[in-house]
Amino acid sequence: MTTVSATAQGAWDEFQAISRRARETGRDLTGADLDERDRLLEIIKAGTIRSLPISRSAGGLDAESGHIRAVTNPGFARFLKTGDVSEMRMSSDREFRAQGVGTGSAGGFLVPAGFRQAIIETLARFGGVREVASHVDTDTGASLPWPTVNDTANVGAILAENTQVTEQDVVLGTATLGAHMYTSKMVRVSLQLIQDSGFDVEEWLRVRLSRRIWRIQNTHFTTGTGTAQPLGIGTSPVTGVTAASATAVTYDELVNLETSVDPDYVAGDDVGWMMNLSTFGAIRKLKDTTNKPLVEPDVQAGAPRMLLGHRVYLNQALPNMAVSTKPILFGNFRAGYVTRDAGDMTILRLAERYADFLQVGFLAFLRSDGAVQDASAYKSLVMAAA
Repeated sequence: MTTVSATAQGAWDEFQAISRRARETGRDLTGADLDERDRLLEIIKAGTIRSLPISRSAGGLDAESGHIRAVTNPGFARFLKTGDVSEMRMSSDREFRAQGVGTGSAGGFLVPAGFRQAIIETLARFGGVREVASHVDTDTGASLPWPTVNDTANVGAILAENTQVTEQDVVLGTATLGAHMYTSKMVRVSLQLIQDSGFDVEEWLRVRLSRRIWRIQNTHFTTGTGTAQPLGIGTSPVTGVTAASATAVTYDELVNLETSVDPDYVAGDDVGWMMNLSTFGAIRKLKDTTNKPLVEPDVQAGAPRMLLGHRVYLNQALPNMAVSTKPILFGNFRAGYVTRDAGDMTILRLAERYADFLQVGFLAFLRSDGAVQDASAYKSLVMAAA
């Protein structure tokens, strides 16, 4: 746990007191007040603020809508509507570094833990790599060397009496996780909507930012080149099977792909298939040697998709079945791939830029990366070259 800086905490208390006095007296902030707030903000920026826990509504999954209910934070909602950060309250397990100024000005801040967590959970619920990969959170975006290992070819030995034991190093490697700056791009909202007390700005913003960030991150986590972007899980996987056709797969080829992965990786619960919906639709039409559908029919609503006894994860960033593509992956994706978020998500509120349109712009940033951590944990099916 981070220790609160006494200087920064005192500045934060003074910052809140200025706005509180203005509200209690019914007067606007003077130039001297604004100058003092700016001075205090500089002190706050240099320290980590841990404030009161946010007030929580019933979070989690809404059974009726299937959406995640975001944790509410009255101060956060006030910031989104007015730009006022004086009542911002952050959770006890997140840092808050004030980056904005008073009401009506452009500003930014690290979002409350509940809001950020709701976005990350939504990203995972969209499907794709975040749903299955290992994940780490770091406070900074410094390059993070990440160990890789593939010791499956090494075995033990029988040792004869009075014989020196031989050495065999573990096959280790390394991948480096960086922190690419992802942005949602600009989202503009009219003042009429923002000022309407019946309009849930938090929920509206969460959905838009989640979808935008998910689309670009999942594309890079899936097929990224590794140059100025993450290296994707499906960019250069080990080939398990090459299909006889350029546009279709067979039951035997799927079985061969499943058995091409070392049994050590497929013994746990984190094993499955990954493909896009078009590929999954084609496989649903396949039958095994007894004319039984390969895809086990759903026995209840919401049940996971299953293929040959393993779960199917849909990832729309994987290619369709076409010449030389790699549309199907199988294996232990949690062992095979890792994603990283560096620091918290940041939201900027731009009030002045679009004032003549009576609109406010919102812009989100999240620093993330992804890397293959064990290339032997999963393999791909490659379509025929012609």
